[in-house]
Amino acid sequence: ATVSTRIEPYLCPTMVLPRPVPEESCGEPKRAPGSYAVCAGTVNPWRERHDGAIVRQLDGITRFRDITDGTSQTLMVGEFDYGLKNYTWRRGPCAGRLRWGAAAWAVGYPGLSIGTTRGVFNSDRLINGYDEFYTFRSDHPGGVNFTLVDGSVRFISEKIDANLLDALATRQGGEPIGEF
Repeated sequence: ATVSTRIEPYLCPTMVLPRPVPEESCGEPKRAPGSYAVCAGTVNPWRERHDGAIVRQLDGITRFRDITDGTSQTLMVGEFDYGLKNYTWRRGPCAGRLRWGAAAWAVGYPGLSIGTTRGVFNSDRLINGYDEFYTFRSDHPGGVNFTLVDGSVRFISEKIDANLLDALATRQGGEPIGEF
């Protein structure tokens, strides 16, 4: 199956996979790991209308003209990793065992290939329920790599002001961002 095909350019060379992916003995579906997720904005991606550059089909289509904050000021894709030190299997044969993460390149779900800035940015553990599961994070010390809508790539420090990060994650918030 295509979704279980490991594609090396979809994996950050510094990302650590602390377990087999997929973990079939735990009932994990066959899907290949990935290091990158599209930015749905600042919201709970399961319950709220996406306010980022990439939206679910239910929320319509985003066109360049809809990105009124500017394509060089709006996040499009960011990194995910398998570094959630307290994320565990909830059911099945591995219930209670450490899971780390579940990022996958071909599955359009929050925490797998859809990310937001809702939780603690670049966290190595769950803090606010499952918010950090779908919040951008990486194995790079000090921050996360992003591709902006204009195609440029930026390393964003984990020390960035949370309001500024949220402003970058939205497509039409009207926030003045300037240099970051």
